[in-house]
Amino acid sequence: MTVTGNVYYAYNSILDVAVLIDGTFTSFEFNTIRRFLTTFQDRFYVLPTLTRFAVVQFSQSARTTFGFTQYRSNAMLRTAFTNLQQQSTGRERNLASAITYTFNNVFNQRRADSAWVSTVTVILCGSRESWTTRNVLWSRASMCLSVRGRIPNTIARTRM
Repeated sequence: MTVTGNVYYAYNSILDVAVLIDGTFTSFEFNTIRRFLTTFQDRFYVLPTLTRFAVVQFSQSARTTFGFTQYRSNAMLRTAFTNLQQQSTGRERNLASAITYTFNNVFNQRRADSAWVSTVTVILCGSRESWTTRNVLWSRASMCLSVRGRIPNTIARTRM
C-alpha cells in the first residue's frame, strides 16, 4: 500500500476505469452516487501513467461526461466527482447500448502502452437489468459493479 499524506492508496496499478451512471436515478440517489465516486476514486493513485477515470452517463442514449485524459490527479478527479451534474433523466434506460458505446468510444482512448493496461467498467444502475444486458456484460465488460441494481450472482470479471 502506498501512503502519500493522509491518503491511503489501495491500488497503485495501471488501469483505465470507465464509470457508467444510470440517468434514471432520482436527485437524492445521484447525490449518493457522487459521494460514492468521490470515496471510490480515493482508493486509486490517479496519474496519466497509472490509473485514469472516464464517466459515461446514460438513459435512452449514452454520452461521455469526461474521458480518460481530462483529470490527471486525485484532487482534480475528486473535484470533478463532487461537482458532477446529472445529464440524463427519464424512466427508460438502455444499458446494453451504453456498454457498447463505452467500449467503442471511451476505451478507444488507449495509451501507447495499452498492452499493460487493465480495463475496469463500473456500472451504477438503479434496477434489475435484462438477460440481454447480462450477455453484453459477460462478453464486453472487464469488471462490473452494481450498486442498487440487482444484476444477479455478481457479474464481476477481470481481464488482464
